[in-house]
Amino acid sequence: MNNHQIKLISLIQYPLKRHVSYKRCKQLIFKKLMFPSIIFFVILLFVCILGLFNANASEDKKNQQVKKQYSSIIIQPQDNLWKIAKKYVQYESISSYVDNVKKLNNMDEDTIYVGKSIIVYYYE
Repeated sequence: MNNHQIKLISLIQYPLKRHVSYKRCKQLIFKKLMFPSIIFFVILLFVCILGLFNANASEDKKNQQVKKQYSSIIIQPQDNLWKIAKKYVQYESISSYVDNVKKLNNMDEDTIYVGKSIIVYYYE
């Protein structure tokens, strides 16, 4: 028997030796077991909270390592800005990407011409 079991057995036998009520014996056992349980749950909660903060920190680092890259492409037959946007868009909506590409290339309209080049961006 380990030391903890001996203490519990002595607590259970305590009412017989000292004429303590069974209810009082249960209260003593409850008090003996309650403190370690509370400490365990507090430590467990603390570890979980630290894990959440650590996960958020690693996500922030991953987002900081993404670099915006630019490339010039030549317009092919059947290309339009929306098809090109579908190829390159990653972190925004397609319409937002099209608007940004138009601004990047000083374009007023969505019209593009075969053989011409435009600058697009992507994330690496």
